[in-house]
Amino acid sequence: MRLVGRFGAYECEDAPFARGGTAALHLAEGGTLVGKCYDQPIVDQARIRMSEELCALGRNTLRGGVPVGTTAATSLCWPIDVIDGPDGEVTAVILPALPDGFLRPNGTPRGLDFLLMRRATPPPAEIRVRILRRLAEIFAWLDELRLVHGDLAPKNVVWTSDPEPAVCVIDVDGMSPRAPATGVATPGWMDPRLVEGQIPAHDHFSDRYALALAIYRGLFLIPGNLDRRTDGTWPEPTAIPEGTPAGLRALLPATLGNPLATENRASPDDWVLALDSAFFRGDGTPDRHALDWLDEATAYNEIPPTPPPPPTPPPPVPAPRPSGAARIARSPAGIAVKWLARVVFGLLLLVTSFVLRVAPSLRRRFDDVPWIAREMRYATDGLKTAFFVGIGLLFAYGLGSAVISGVYEFFEFDLPAGPKSTANLALGDCVFYHPGRDMMAAVVVGDCDDPHWGQVFATPVIINPPVVTEQTVSDASQQACGEAFAAPPTESRQGMVYFTFYPNIYKWDPALPHRATCLLTRPDGIPWTDSRVDS
Repeated sequence: MRLVGRFGAYECEDAPFARGGTAALHLAEGGTLVGKCYDQPIVDQARIRMSEELCALGRNTLRGGVPVGTTAATSLCWPIDVIDGPDGEVTAVILPALPDGFLRPNGTPRGLDFLLMRRATPPPAEIRVRILRRLAEIFAWLDELRLVHGDLAPKNVVWTSDPEPAVCVIDVDGMSPRAPATGVATPGWMDPRLVEGQIPAHDHFSDRYALALAIYRGLFLIPGNLDRRTDGTWPEPTAIPEGTPAGLRALLPATLGNPLATENRASPDDWVLALDSAFFRGDGTPDRHALDWLDEATAYNEIPPTPPPPPTPPPPVPAPRPSGAARIARSPAGIAVKWLARVVFGLLLLVTSFVLRVAPSLRRRFDDVPWIAREMRYATDGLKTAFFVGIGLLFAYGLGSAVISGVYEFFEFDLPAGPKSTANLALGDCVFYHPGRDMMAAVVVGDCDDPHWGQVFATPVIINPPVVTEQTVSDASQQACGEAFAAPPTESRQGMVYFTFYPNIYKWDPALPHRATCLLTRPDGIPWTDSRVDS
């Protein structure tokens, strides 16, 4: 895919590597840039002018290849080019790619959650303070430019501690002037005034509220946010430790303790001064005593270390082929063959009974011919012996089982292998059974040559929703499978549809990537029209 902007042309990968808000993100120019293609082009003239101004800021700030995150001004992922549509609308922007230091080992961004959450093993106090101070510097600079980010939340702030603590704020192309009429917000990080309907969208006071919340949680590793209670009241920041420096102790309640008021919300510059006063000496060196106090006050040393990654498992050893008796299927074809074998067995019994019934009378007719009588007697005795021995053998081993096992062995059919968790489904697996509306039951997989419900064609990583519920995870999985379904050429999916398994939210870990399981089928074979949860 080639994107032609106002300042150059960019070769982008066709498939997006992620989604950001209402846009698809494509690696460009060998991974050094990112093309952000909007689902809906920007047609509002005010927003187009804003995109142009942000692009000009980005080109001036990042000119000369200044590394992202080295200064407050370069700690924002500025757009550096605008892609215009045929009618003057903005269809995409070009952004710098995040340096590798801001990524986790699995390639996903290291968001602010990994600084705030105890279970994510956050860094010690000195690194947390430096990162939060840089975040305050960034928003002080935006304050100076009279710009509003509007969605300061963990997903839009990435950080690194190697080689030096640094921050990068993303989703910058959506910034607005100080009093926007519309905007986006992340649950848990919303301005209480927006929750109460007092403002139409986040403003610069909203950025101040979210910054204070990030500092409150990041300094003291406080779990959860200050969301409105069910009775309509708002909680106060009561988890401030004893011994907190006076400047911080004054600013936190002033900003977070009266959530519907704005006059006392601390500015970003206030936070820079308060953090410097609390944790750094006059010459800018860290105050080791104050930082040790913060580690002790937050019980940082009691956080268990991150366990080492598990060893790479050995390659899977294919299970031995099941024996003939174990391969008897419960499929309609297998049942039909069993009943056919029983019918044939019954007919053989009837014919044998008839022969044994008439044989004595036939033998008496030939009593006058000794050699015929002798041969018929031998034949009758042999038939009786074979009859009873055969009945014993057939009942002992089961004629129906023997026949169906032989048929499947001859044609080398692989019968359904039994229940298999959808969380372990692999590309190419064919699903035979899922018990209807039971949301968490296992499925059965088997040979794709046999009639089946659908075949796994993709297991895409889903974008973690801001609020994890059955519905939001289902929607994210449906969206991921829809994109995977649309990726191949049209002729390869013509006449086909897809359905989805989505991850189990009761096993959810926000620090890990989660995958949907997408199955391809024909319209008359789809077992349901919505999605089902992984077992």
